[in-house]
Amino acid sequence: MEDIKDEQLLLVEVFKSWMRELDAAYLIKEDMITYWDKMPDNEVESDWQFLKMSQAVRLVKSTRVPFHLMRYCKEDLLLLAFQEEERIYSEGVRGCYTKKGAFNYDKKKPKWDCPYKTVIVGVFHELSKMQYNVKQIVARELVEACLKHLGEEIPGLVHLNRQITTAVEKHTEYEVRLYEKRWMCDGVMYQGYKHPNYTKVLTEVTPAQVEAFVKLVLS
Repeated sequence: MEDIKDEQLLLVEVFKSWMRELDAAYLIKEDMITYWDKMPDNEVESDWQFLKMSQAVRLVKSTRVPFHLMRYCKEDLLLLAFQEEERIYSEGVRGCYTKKGAFNYDKKKPKWDCPYKTVIVGVFHELSKMQYNVKQIVARELVEACLKHLGEEIPGLVHLNRQITTAVEKHTEYEVRLYEKRWMCDGVMYQGYKHPNYTKVLTEVTPAQVEAFVKLVLS
């Protein structure tokens, strides 16, 4: 068996440093590297990212490897780095599914690394369980209350409305019904978020109701 060269050992350490920064994992079945990518300018868009081994090698080679080591930059050394860091998993799974050696995306995801998306989806999950449509201003009030409870900074009105709209469109069954898309219920026009199967509209909430709602979302 060919001995590993000093130059190759240096590259293994470079790969290790890179994967630690990303908290990356290698999935055998998918033959992919995955890591959680937080997008600070748009938390709703934060999600798991995927790279092929060849892409990761090119990325590290292009950004971290000095010229005299480039010819040693190979996928085998990246795989060795994953082995030594114990970051290799049989496959990726989601939800409550458990399998020895598998990588569970939902359990590995940073709990509150993406507060906007997590909170907004949680708020609408509880609204759905109660079979409520909701006015825009009420939805925003509930989201703000959850963020305050978590100690998160409350974004500006326009930015938070945009985050809520994006999360609702991408991650819930609710329809965004704003401006010219408002809907009528019992002779009243509403602007907010409407579920195709619900008729009730949450038009206001008391402080006690907000507090109880926050506990439901964040429990």
